Amino acid sequence: MEIRSSDRELPRVRVHPVTAGELMRMSVPALRVAKPGVLATPMAMPSMHDLAKLARDLTNESSLWSAVRWLQRELCRVLRVSDALCVWIDWPRDAAWTLTGKVGPQVHDLVTQVAGRGRREVLGSTLVEPLGPPPSRAVLALRKSPGVTFGETELVMISALGAGIAPTLDKLIASARP
Repeated sequence: MEIRSSDRELPRVRVHPVTAGELMRMSVPALRVAKPGVLATPMAMPSMHDLAKLARDLTNESSLWSAVRWLQRELCRVLRVSDALCVWIDWPRDAAWTLTGKVGPQVHDLVTQVAGRGRREVLGSTLVEPLGPPPSRAVLALRKSPGVTFGETELVMISALGAGIAPTLDKLIASARP
């Protein structure tokens, strides 16, 4: 039986006016800093293909330190963030580490809270994302330029990336000695 457009009842769409308050709460993509008088345009988001490639390429690294160094550099490039920091956690010793050594008490408290709960924290233009299910062995701290926040789409992509790189980092953390 063939269905013709005249046989179907089309759903009615109601258009509601948007208040100023609702408009302010809507997620707006991050804007590039433009010169005065030049219209700013939304920043291009990395594709899921780019993020999958990043996760695959991470598996080529043989040591935790080389993997973290490479990952931090690539995250800045692919996600267009100003800073990227990977912090891994030694749960039995209650210690958190970066490439530069053991982290201080405030950073330790934040990353163990995020990793233990498995829920991200957004502090202004900084995002702390757990890598893997709780309690995760590592977190990413990503920072954008001051005043620029992470959009909902970016948060979803970063979460998917975190799930993709977590198994590789878990293996490298398990085989490393800080």
